[in-house]
Amino acid sequence: MISVIIPVYNTERYIDRCLESVTSQSVSDIEVICVDDASTDGTPALLEAWKERDPRVRVIRNAENMLESVSRNVGLEAARGDYVYFIDSDDWIDQGYLEAMLEHAGKSGLPVVIDANYLHEYENGAKSTFPGDFGFIKDGETSYIPREIHNHFPPVVWSRLYRKDWLDANDIRFPDTRLGGGDVTFTGLTTLLLDEGYVFRGPWYHYFQRPTSLMRNKEYNYWNILGFRFLYDELNARGVSMDGLRMFFAGPIMVDSEQKFDILHSFFPKIQDAVLSRRELYTPLDLFTLETICSCESYSDFRQKYSPNLAATFIRKIR
Repeated sequence: MISVIIPVYNTERYIDRCLESVTSQSVSDIEVICVDDASTDGTPALLEAWKERDPRVRVIRNAENMLESVSRNVGLEAARGDYVYFIDSDDWIDQGYLEAMLEHAGKSGLPVVIDANYLHEYENGAKSTFPGDFGFIKDGETSYIPREIHNHFPPVVWSRLYRKDWLDANDIRFPDTRLGGGDVTFTGLTTLLLDEGYVFRGPWYHYFQRPTSLMRNKEYNYWNILGFRFLYDELNARGVSMDGLRMFFAGPIMVDSEQKFDILHSFFPKIQDAVLSRRELYTPLDLFTLETICSCESYSDFRQKYSPNLAATFIRKIR
């Protein structure tokens, strides 16, 4: 029924916990595709042990480190399930998580469903709930939501179950990049190709917060913008309306190279009018970042006017 795709890179401390949570699901009709992204620690040996222990576990190895988007595409091409689910190798899920996903996929009749319950888990044992009730859905409830609201959910692929034939029919894949931003592109495309979404509050996804994780390094917000650029180009190529698309920039951006500046400077003017016409959807930092990049003619011009850390510049300006 479900192909569970796990991109794996140097997570020997966490992969057992992840795989234990997946293989002990109340739904047993699954395959688990671990795409080892050329790990250099003890991860490959652990994956081999899991493959021997549980025949549902498959291991695919990349010849070189390609990062998550490419690894997820590798898993998608290999997937044989009716549905596809993604989980990160340092995270884990409650035992009934996939069963609830399947149940609501059947109830909704939609090719994508979202479980809005997930916990931030910290190495010191602390926990915090996110993202809350969104003002319209409580525990145990379900909701069909219009595309405009659907698009405001965090752009994370692991909160969603996808029907595989729908992904294939619409040629939906992650951008072919060794940089980040793939979640933004993939979830944005699946959102805007549907007129409505379906959300429920079910079992919990446990989102592990470790200081060295990919999501926490200084490039994360820049990669989000790259994801929006990939999404923007993809939607234009398909002739899909971008009504309701909220291109948030998610915080501080380190513009510390000419290459980064040139990429942002080529993209931001394309979306400037759309963003400024809907100012109520964006934070002051979103707008400041956009207008700052658009106002500079070159990287040297930017360096003369602003600090590379836009957040620090913004904080000084508003005090």
